[in-house]
Amino acid sequence: MTSSNVDVLPCINLIYKVKDDSLALMNLRANYFRSLGRPSFREISSVSLDDFVLRGRVGGNPALQMTYVNNYDLRLETYFPGGSNVTVSAFYKQFENHIELVQLPGIDNYSWANAENSEVFGSAKRRTS
Repeated sequence: MTSSNVDVLPCINLIYKVKDDSLALMNLRANYFRSLGRPSFREISSVSLDDFVLRGRVGGNPALQMTYVNNYDLRLETYFPGGSNVTVSAFYKQFENHIELVQLPGIDNYSWANAENSEVFGSAKRRTS
């Protein structure tokens, strides 16, 4: 698979200082970036192979498209004297054409296909001392 496309992958990061005093420093960070995922050789190959985990035949799909991902992150972080900090973060990812393994009609036949759109989101909290 050769590609002559030029992909523009923008990125923007913003930091807003919420609090800045001797007791604690607090920042709010917002981030956006676009990324992509190319199909692996096995996924775009026209070869069908036995897969012993799935106990079936897995064939590639030469018509697969690249996956584009819009990534959004938001983080609130507080730093205390002595080096300890608390961070709360959330993320959201929007996928276009993500690649997934699908079962084909028939018995034990699989291949890869592009899903139109999908999304994932989550959050985390971390404290270090």
